[in-house]
Amino acid sequence: MRRYQWLLFDADGTLFDFERAESAALRQVFQLIGTAFDPVYLTEYRRINQTLWQEVEKGEVKSTSVKVRRFELLLNTIGMAYSPDALSARYLECLAECSELIQGAAEVLEALHRKYQVAILTNGFQVVQRGRLPRSTIRPYIAEIIISEEIGFAKPAKEFFDVALARLGHPSPQIMPAITGIFDELHLGGIPPPDRMRWLPGSFPCR
Repeated sequence: MRRYQWLLFDADGTLFDFERAESAALRQVFQLIGTAFDPVYLTEYRRINQTLWQEVEKGEVKSTSVKVRRFELLLNTIGMAYSPDALSARYLECLAECSELIQGAAEVLEALHRKYQVAILTNGFQVVQRGRLPRSTIRPYIAEIIISEEIGFAKPAKEFFDVALARLGHPSPQIMPAITGIFDELHLGGIPPPDRMRWLPGSFPCR
């Protein structure tokens, strides 16, 4: 049986229940600014946010521009006058406090970290990723977290994986399985694809 050095996980939607956190954080933000929350705000926000992140993944815009731009577009869409910078800052603070996990994620990592080193590779923002991980029950199982905002490149750019693999000690891709979306991002980044180990969030075990 081959022994792998690293298991690579994405964060949002793979380990962390991002849809749930996103909804809770957005509701909390509008409550903080004294505005009644309308469910359409969440629908419009997700549409805008998804479009912007797709542009990031294509290399058309920097991820840092998404922080405020999504709230500029949201406020314009719902016809509300408020500072997008202030709304963005409050939202990220609220999101960093949400560390709910996908069902089965903690059990999977608890089992896997006994045999392998586990790394998170994410395009998420630093304040969110660094804020919620210490609050999470999976923190003891994570050996490394690599955040696009910190290294200046976003997945699936080759530069992101060059830095990531260097941080992981340049392990051979052939002995480093990828979990869910990381496999395809490695391929898009020009990195020889490893064996595929797929875990469908919400299921157990990982196989």
